[in-house]
Amino acid sequence: SRDLDLAIRILNWVTEDVEKLSEDLRDNVLVPVDNTLVLDLQPCGDLMYCDAEWLRSSEGNLLAEFHVIHRKITHDTAYKLGVPSLSNRLAPSEPLDFDFEQLGQNEPLTQRLKNNLAEYKDDAGIFKEL
Repeated sequence: SRDLDLAIRILNWVTEDVEKLSEDLRDNVLVPVDNTLVLDLQPCGDLMYCDAEWLRSSEGNLLAEFHVIHRKITHDTAYKLGVPSLSNRLAPSEPLDFDFEQLGQNEPLTQRLKNNLAEYKDDAGIFKEL
């Protein structure tokens, strides 16, 4: 735990004054990985961070398929390290090509209101559409 805290403090120090690490530096930075009993460091180019807690507890242990940075590392630090989020990795990067048909009202609103009013008796006090 002490080694983990030291590694996280070093990562926070490295990313303190930068917008995002350069590609060269990213290849040489090792980051603690989650779900291990011992301190395991992996290159940050091979990792992702879990940005949705429900993914951690999902059935089938989805995180076992991916190397995920340790949960004590903040999202801000992960972003500065250039580590992508797990939800972005799971979501398709290209838009899905569905052929949607637009549905909706096929008569003008004023005509619809006129037809609704015509269905009521002259002494109707409350409209059933409300």
